[in-house]
Amino acid sequence: MSDGPERKYIHRVHNAIDPEWNLHKQGNTGIMGVNGTPDYYYEGFQSVTWIEYKYVKTLPQRFLIVDVACRFKVTPLQRRWLNRAVKNQVRVAVVLGSEEGALIIEKGRWEEYISVHDNRIANRLVTPGEVAHFAAGFENNRVAI
Repeated sequence: MSDGPERKYIHRVHNAIDPEWNLHKQGNTGIMGVNGTPDYYYEGFQSVTWIEYKYVKTLPQRFLIVDVACRFKVTPLQRRWLNRAVKNQVRVAVVLGSEEGALIIEKGRWEEYISVHDNRIANRLVTPGEVAHFAAGFENNRVAI
């Protein structure tokens, strides 16, 4: 996999992981993909989290991340995987990283239009460290949308 902006963003998240969390992480990326499986699997103290990473330099004003016209879209195969995981009560999220901060989109919200001008959304932009905290299974109501 190339060392593009998304890969660099994931690296920033992983650098923020505290070694004391004893967090196992496993990448599922590569040229062939893995049938819609999210980019990373994380296993912490008492939780499992799957994250599909996307990256854009600047967050658009409004977007639907599953729209085929969206330049950082969740593919139909990824969408099926994510929706099945939610139905099976698996902790899964799409992290949309940007230079402004990241959005952690979970619980099927990838099926909804997201507006960064919505105060509920704008106040939930997070740092790579907060994404790492989420990946490790720590709860933070401010973080996920």
